[in-house]
Formats: sequence, structure tokens, C-alpha cells
Amino acid sequence: MIAIILAGGFGTRLRSVVPDLPKPMAPINSSPFIAHLMDYWLAQGIEKFCISVGYMHKKIIDYFGDNYKGASVYYSIEESPLGTGGGLLLAISKIKNESLDFDKYYVVLNGDTFFSIQFKDFLNYAELVRADVCMALSENNDISRYMTVKIDGKGKIINLNDATKKKGTINGGVYLFSQEIFNSLGLDMPIKKLSLEDELIPSLKLANSRIYGYNSAEV
Repeated sequence: MIAIILAGGFGTRLRSVVPDLPKPMAPINSSPFIAHLMDYWLAQGIEKFCISVGYMHKKIIDYFGDNYKGASVYYSIEESPLGTGGGLLLAISKIKNESLDFDKYYVVLNGDTFFSIQFKDFLNYAELVRADVCMALSENNDISRYMTVKIDGKGKIINLNDATKKKGTINGGVYLFSQEIFNSLGLDMPIKKLSLEDELIPSLKLANSRIYGYNSAEV
């Protein structure tokens, strides 16, 4: 399977700590954060990575090259900031142009977030409910820093950014997107700056796409 890592942001809040590095390259125990992220997903069965890069992208490309611990690594380079949604669409275009083989779903990961999940269970659930988009969720006692969601009894997401409570269900930053959803909605459109959480996913929801949440762990 192939995972798209969204790593193109400016990392403004960490600029004073790592001024010479993009945020995903911030060192943790002498290795970049994104390397720890990729190690985890390699162990979950990911065989290819497409890293969406922008700010200081050469730092990431020079570190990983085209192969990381046996996994092929590709890069989708933003010439100007596209946000997480635009970066995702550009990465999907890159994957299609490279004619890469992959399964039914794209695995999509935030490049600055670590969220533990049993991927096989997550994938099995998405296939069971025939999700167009499936988001990994968790219960949290402080939702102030997260995108929150509300799901019905069958796991379908019925509300995004549910701010009615101080604690609740949060988005863990791990997604499955079916390739069919992009094909059917004609999202091979010109790439533009777009937020994944605030614009792209809500637009898919408005189009009556099957968007589900998989509640996996507490963080």
C-alpha cells in the first residue's frame, strides 16, 4: 500500500525551536519526527510513501532520497503553499502520473502528528462500511486543539467540528480515501490552496459521500 504524508506546511509554531528545518524534520532522539512516523507505518505494512513537501523541501528529500528502509519514496512538491487539501490533491496527481500500483485506498497521514492505530482493523472497517473516506478517531478530554466530529450509531460522520462539548471525539490525522471518490467527483481539477479538514472533507460530505469514523484509541 501507499501512504501520502502531508508535510508541506511552514511549521510556524516550531520556527523558534528548529529554525533551519521543516517541522516534520524536528529531531526526536536524534532522528527526524517523520522518520519515526514512517518506521511505524512500515511496520503496519506500508510499502510506498509519497511525501507532500513544500517549505524547505530539500531537507526532507536529501534525507530520505528515493528509498527508505526498503520502501520506495516519492515526492509531490508544492511550488506555492497549497494547504493540506491542495497538497493531497497534488500528491494524488503525482501518484497517477507515476502510474504507481496501490490498493483501493490511499492512506493519508499528517506529517506532524503521531496517532497509534491497528491499521488492518482500520482498513477492514473502512471496507466493511464501504467508506469513501474513513477517519481514525479517538476520545479526548481536551478538544481545544483538535478537529472534532460527531458520529451516528453506525459510525457515519454527521457533524464536523462539533464544539458543543469540552471533551469528545477528535480526528487523529489518519485517513483512508478511496481512489473512486476522487474519480467520481471530478477532483482532477486544477490544484488550488485548500484545507483538508475545513474545505475538502466538508465538500465531500455535502456531496453525500460515505464518510465514516473509526474510533480506535484514547490519546
